[in-house]
Amino acid sequence: MIAYLTEVCPDCGNLRSVCSDPERAFYPQRRMCYASAVRDLTARRLHEKHGHPDGVADLHPLDGMGLYVSPDDLTPDDDFV
Repeated sequence: MIAYLTEVCPDCGNLRSVCSDPERAFYPQRRMCYASAVRDLTARRLHEKHGHPDGVADLHPLDGMGLYVSPDDLTPDDDFV
């Protein structure tokens, strides 16, 4: 267990030898979860209802989106950043 804690990065879960290599490329990825999008939309509407003027009526582009990185470019045609 101690070896795991010392060899694995607590932030990304990769081996520290991998994620700390400045020569290694990582590519941002996204995944979409419409259940999370509805949750985010509901939270934003509640903020709007209770006096937060920045509420939006429809889904925001980031509602339900998670971000992570990968050592491979899994979606080369997805230019979202």
